[in-house]
Amino acid sequence: RPPLVTRIHTSFQGIITAWKWERTIDKALSCSFEGSVIINSDLVLSSTTANKKALIDIMGIFPKNVCVVPLGVALPDNVQPIGRFKKDMVLFVGRLEPRKGIDVLFRAIPAVIERIPGARFCIIGRDTFTTDDGMRFSGRSEHSYRAKLLRDLPEKYHAAVDFAGYVSDADLERYYQ
Repeated sequence: RPPLVTRIHTSFQGIITAWKWERTIDKALSCSFEGSVIINSDLVLSSTTANKKALIDIMGIFPKNVCVVPLGVALPDNVQPIGRFKKDMVLFVGRLEPRKGIDVLFRAIPAVIERIPGARFCIIGRDTFTTDDGMRFSGRSEHSYRAKLLRDLPEKYHAAVDFAGYVSDADLERYYQ
C-alpha cells in the first residue's frame, strides 16, 4: 500500500476538551475514527511543536512518526500595507476561539503596550459564539468571543485593537505585507 501521511492541526479530542463539550456517543465515535487514521498513518504532520506533543501524549503516537511542518506564508513583493497599521503591528489571523491562542495574545496586550506604546493589534478572523451547548458561528452579542476578549481587556487598551473580521485572500496578502 502507498504510505499514509496525515496532517492534523488539532485533534477532535483536543477540540472537545478546549470547548468543554459533553462527550456523547457521536463525539466518541468521531474521536475513535480519527484516532484510527492517525495511529495507522506512516507519518503525521503537525504545524506546531505543542500540537506534536499533544499527539504524542494524548494519542500515544511514537515521536519519530510525527513531524512538525509549520504553516508558511509567501509574502507578495509589491503590495502596499492596509490601513493604519504600518509598523509596531501585531497581526493575528485565526478564528476567535481559545484553541487558536487569541486569549493569550489579549492577556499580553497591556505588557506589549507598556514596552512599545505605539503598538497596534490587528485581529483578522471570524468571531465565535459560545453557549452552554457549544460553539456557534453566529449568536447573540453576549455570547460573542470578541466581546468577551474586550470585556477582559482594560478599556484603556481598546483603542490599540482593530478587528477586521473575515477578509478575502487578496486582502489577507496585503495584511501580511
